Amino acid sequence: MHRNGLAAVALVAAVGAAGCLVKETTHRLYLSPSGAVAWAVLEEGVRSTEGDRAKRRSEEQEWLAAIARDTHPVAEGLRRLGADDASTALLRSARPYTALTDARFDRVDRLVARLFEELGVRGEATLTAGRQETTLSVALDLSSLDDPGPEPESPVTALLEDVDRYRLVLAEGRFASATGFAILDDGTAAMLQEIPSEILKARGVVNLQLVWRVTP
Repeated sequence: MHRNGLAAVALVAAVGAAGCLVKETTHRLYLSPSGAVAWAVLEEGVRSTEGDRAKRRSEEQEWLAAIARDTHPVAEGLRRLGADDASTALLRSARPYTALTDARFDRVDRLVARLFEELGVRGEATLTAGRQETTLSVALDLSSLDDPGPEPESPVTALLEDVDRYRLVLAEGRFASATGFAILDDGTAAMLQEIPSEILKARGVVNLQLVWRVTP
């Protein structure tokens, strides 16, 4: 996939499942007070819509076999981002299937930086942690969407969904402020907002920020 095509997918679109598999996917990134992350990906209602019964069964069995071999694309994408102990569990073994993939990361800023690297875009992320307040700041250079490729397709594409599929959830505390995110659930969760089309066209730098506090 061309570099700018991959980056655009990450920002404003969803990547469809391979073949004719359909599913409902949600991503929860659980943030600790220190900035560590536990990323959980839940895939529900997984099934093939292929009209031919044999092909339908083959597609589903291939998906199940990848989980059994520990080569499930979602887990592989998380490992590519530097995850610790990424693994997938099959929660429902009958059709339609359900699977949960878990992984851990030491620091959210390093996770974001690795994601930018995989997508071939320029940007940086910093994490500032105090006694009671932690700040994640992200700067994304949209002009890098126009950088020439081509780049090999990354396993990280298996993690790309529409922005409303993701939630950042605090293990403790409340979000105090946000730029480029919507704060939800009484301050305990946040969702990335879509970048407006006029800002994408301008190809400037987008600054995002999340501040969360933990009180004794």
